[in-house]
Amino acid sequence: MNYVVIPAYQPDNKLIKLVEKIHDKSDFKILIIDDGSSPACQKIFDKASQYATILRHEVNQGKGHALKTAFQFIKEQNSYGTVVTADADGQHKI
Repeated sequence: MNYVVIPAYQPDNKLIKLVEKIHDKSDFKILIIDDGSSPACQKIFDKASQYATILRHEVNQGKGHALKTAFQFIKEQNSYGTVVTADADGQHKI
């Protein structure tokens, strides 16, 4: 299984646009790590959950820890394939 991993802290609507593009243009599973974002961001994660699996950290632990959380989740799924990362602000071209 192939994954796009997106660590996210206090994301805005750019995350939704990114997730929609990935969903429309690939068959990769999308995994978002909410790295301790405030409750005000919940609507963003709710919208993203239409296309993605959301993992949550209760408090911000940093991008590196968010990536480790994602990699551990993928390992536990016994899902080996391609894993790419993208930033939640949409700076990577899809």
